[in-house]
Amino acid sequence: VKNILLIEPPFFRLYKETYSLVKFPLSLGYLAGAILTFKKDWNVKVINADFSPEDDLIDYNHLTGVGFNNYLKNLKDINHVAWDGIKEAIEEYSPKVIGVTAKSQNFAAARMIAKISKQLNPDCLVVFGGPHASMAKEQVLKDDENIDFSVVGEGEETIVDILKYADGKIKKDNIPGIIHREKGKIVINEKRTLMFDLEKFPFILDVAKKTLIDYEKYPIAAFRYLFALRGCPYNCSFCGSREVWTRKVRFRSVDNVIAEIKDLYENGINYVHFDDDTFGIQKSWIRELCIKLMKECPNINFSCESHCKVINDEIIGLMKSAGCKSIQIGVESGNDWMLKKLRKGINKQDVLDTCKIIKKHKIHLQTFFIVGFPDETMETLNDTIKFMFKIPVDTIVYSIFTPYYGTELFKDCEEKGIIPDDFDVSLYNHQSPENYFCPNIPKDIFIKKIRKLENKIDRINNARRIKTLFTEYGLAKVRERGIIKSAKRLCEIIFT
Repeated sequence: VKNILLIEPPFFRLYKETYSLVKFPLSLGYLAGAILTFKKDWNVKVINADFSPEDDLIDYNHLTGVGFNNYLKNLKDINHVAWDGIKEAIEEYSPKVIGVTAKSQNFAAARMIAKISKQLNPDCLVVFGGPHASMAKEQVLKDDENIDFSVVGEGEETIVDILKYADGKIKKDNIPGIIHREKGKIVINEKRTLMFDLEKFPFILDVAKKTLIDYEKYPIAAFRYLFALRGCPYNCSFCGSREVWTRKVRFRSVDNVIAEIKDLYENGINYVHFDDDTFGIQKSWIRELCIKLMKECPNINFSCESHCKVINDEIIGLMKSAGCKSIQIGVESGNDWMLKKLRKGINKQDVLDTCKIIKKHKIHLQTFFIVGFPDETMETLNDTIKFMFKIPVDTIVYSIFTPYYGTELFKDCEEKGIIPDDFDVSLYNHQSPENYFCPNIPKDIFIKKIRKLENKIDRINNARRIKTLFTEYGLAKVRERGIIKSAKRLCEIIFT
C-alpha cells in the first residue's frame, strides 16, 4: 500500500496543551480530496497536530507571557505530547510521502515534523506547502535539508504530480509549481497555472470522514468551514495572500456551494463559515447565493470575512435575511495616513459607515486591528487604540505586526535594517512578545503600551461575550456548540 500523510503542525498546543485548532484544515482537505479523486492507488491520511479534544478559551495574556515561554521550550522538546500523534501516525502508516502545510508562525514546528519524519522514515519524501512555502520560496529549502520539495501556489494538481513522481512515472523537473534540489543545487520549476475549475474535488466533510485521523473525536462544528472563492483583488502591503491565490478571483458556482451546505446540514451542521479572504466581492454572486440560501437552506446560519468596499445596506440586508449572523472586517489601523500607506483602499469614515450598516441589521461584528507597523508612530498608534474602542463592535481581534517573507513590508524591514539577516520566524507571530518592528517608538514604551492594551481588550471582549449570549448570534452559537459546552465556555469567560 502506498501511503501519504498530510500534517497540520502544532502551534497553539505548544503554548498550552488544551489550546486547540478545532478545525479540519481546509488546505489539507482539498489536497486529500485531489488524491482521493485523481490518485486512487494511494492511501491518504490527514492529521491535525494542533487539535485537542479539550478546547480552552485562548487569552492574549497567556500567549504573550507564560504561554510564549512554553512555546519556545516545547518547540524543541521532541517528547512533548503535541508531537506524539505525528510519530504514531508515521510509525503506523510508514508513508512514502509526507506533506506539511506551513504558515510563517508555525514554520519552526513544521521543520520539527520534517526532522521527525526523516528520523523515523529516512526514505520518505518530505513536501512543504502552504502560505510560507509560497511566500518564502527557495528559502524554505535553504533553511532545512530535511525538506525535499516546496510547493508554490495552489497544491491540488501539484500533489497529484508529486505522487506520479514517487511512482516513477514523471521526472521532478516536469512538475510545475515546485522547488527542489538537483545535485546539491536548488532548482525552481516553472509556475503552475491557476485552477479555474474549483468544483472537481469532493466536499470537505466527505474527505474528512475518509482521511482524518481521530475524526470521531472532533465536534461536528469543526467541519463547518468552506471556501466559495479563491483570490483577493486587493493589494495590502503587509499581506501575502496574493502569493498563494493571486489577485485573480475565481468562484465556485452558487449551486455547487449550496449543494455542499445541504450536505453539511444533513450531517448536523446548521452554522457554516466562509473562509474566503473577501466574501461577497462580486455583488451579483452574493445576491444569487443569498436568494438560494433563503429558498433552499432556510435553517442555515453563516458567518464570513468581508471588506468595507463591498458592503452596503442592500447586500447586508440580504445577507441578514439569508442567515448571516457574524461578519469579520479587517480595519488594521485607526489612522488615515497609515491606512493609505498599507494600501487598504479605505479610510476611517468608510469603516464607521460599514460598521453602522452591519450593526443596524443586528449582525455580530468582529474587527481586526494590527499595531506596530514599520512606519508606526506614537500618534498613529494612539489613533488606532482610540479607534478600536470607538467602533460599535462585539469582538476586537488584535495583532502585533509580523513581517512575512515575500511581502513588501518584509522587504521594507530588511532595507531599513529593522530585521536581522538571521531572522528567526519561530520568535515572531501576531501575539509574540518579541514582536517589535516600529523604530519610531522606543521599544520599552511600545511593549508597555501594548501589554496594557492586551489587558483592556481581554476585559472588554469577555464582557461583550457575556452580553452576546443573549443576541441572535449568541443563541446560534449555543445551538451549534450545545448547552454543556456553551456553559463551560461561559464559566471560562467569567472566572478567567
